[in-house]
Amino acid sequence: MSAAATQVVVGRQGIYDTVGSVVGYELLFRGVDGSAETVTGDQMTAEVLYGAMALGFDHLVSDRDAWCNADRGVLVGDLPLNLPPERTVVEVLETVDLDESVQRGCQALADQGYRLALDDFTWRPGAEALLPLASIVKIDVLETAGTDLTELVDRCRQFDVQLLAEKVEHPEQLDELRELGFELFQGYALERPSVIAGRSLEPGAITRLRMAATLLVDDPDLDDVEAVVRADPALAFQLIQLASVGRRGETRREISSLRQALVLMGSSRVRNWAALLVSRSPTRDAHSHDFLSTLILARACELLVAQFDRSKAHVGFAAGMLSAMAAELQVSADDICQTVTLSEELVDAAFRAHGPVGVLVHDAVEFHHGNHHAVHRSQVTLPALHSVFASAVAWAMNCSVALEEPTSAGVA
Repeated sequence: MSAAATQVVVGRQGIYDTVGSVVGYELLFRGVDGSAETVTGDQMTAEVLYGAMALGFDHLVSDRDAWCNADRGVLVGDLPLNLPPERTVVEVLETVDLDESVQRGCQALADQGYRLALDDFTWRPGAEALLPLASIVKIDVLETAGTDLTELVDRCRQFDVQLLAEKVEHPEQLDELRELGFELFQGYALERPSVIAGRSLEPGAITRLRMAATLLVDDPDLDDVEAVVRADPALAFQLIQLASVGRRGETRREISSLRQALVLMGSSRVRNWAALLVSRSPTRDAHSHDFLSTLILARACELLVAQFDRSKAHVGFAAGMLSAMAAELQVSADDICQTVTLSEELVDAAFRAHGPVGVLVHDAVEFHHGNHHAVHRSQVTLPALHSVFASAVAWAMNCSVALEEPTSAGVA
């Protein structure tokens, strides 16, 4: 594994309906070392949110909904959510004090389109204020049983909520719980939590700060945001992953360039993404060989394609970046395409060497790997490739220097 690649782990457990179909997955914190000691609830949520980005939302939950635990920081807005509202259920943890700040935060999340689930629900102060906002109430049927369970169900059914029975440990419980009015079910009787793991590249610390600073202004310039993203391959790849997630009932959206991904994401979700990235610890050096190599190839492909068709230069940049990242992460083109939804043109250019852009990218990749005398599919000469890569190296070095200068205005 490349030194720039890190292990990402997220747990998940299925949530089932009355006919036994999976309707969603609760995403669970799983430390890489298997330990959750000394990690706060907000830190766990931050890691789960980052894992959803790094592994790919659709890779984690397919076309189902994601259920994400929310401690106080998420609920009051200190830790912004970056998951698509139409496909995310926010679980209000039972440990959260239901004060006015939390109630206002829950209202804001509901207004954004998130559905709220009250986790491990028991009747407590503040519950009646949240129930009208909630879509789901989760009741621990291992801890609550008999008359207590019946009474709690009756009180909840006065509100327009679905009832979810959690910690269902025996299949024979299901019929009784259905009769009580439960519509959703979760527990060992249906599915034990599993672990989804993968490799990811993390954006550098200074890039994250630059991204946040660029987006903090009232009306961020899209060119400035794109310049920051272009300078960090990991950031660019995450952007494509997030932008390709469609709304509920939609197919995944095909991405052909970084600019298109930014437009599809919208400023609000991009801001939330940047805020989440800033909250995490730096793990990568902007001067690492893999980081610079990816930038060089992406820029060289862009410059090369621009010489033949400037309108396709953005496809060249994205294709070069994806080709380099597939090699860096040691994954196949199929693995990349399962994680993000790319336009056919971009897949052809990055991985198949098809089409006018694809043959140019192919020749650039061969040259980048030292195969200077490989059979060229385009009409580009070796002197021309040397010239393009010399310019690309200078640009990539300028990017890496800029990332070490937090006061710099951006990337040229």
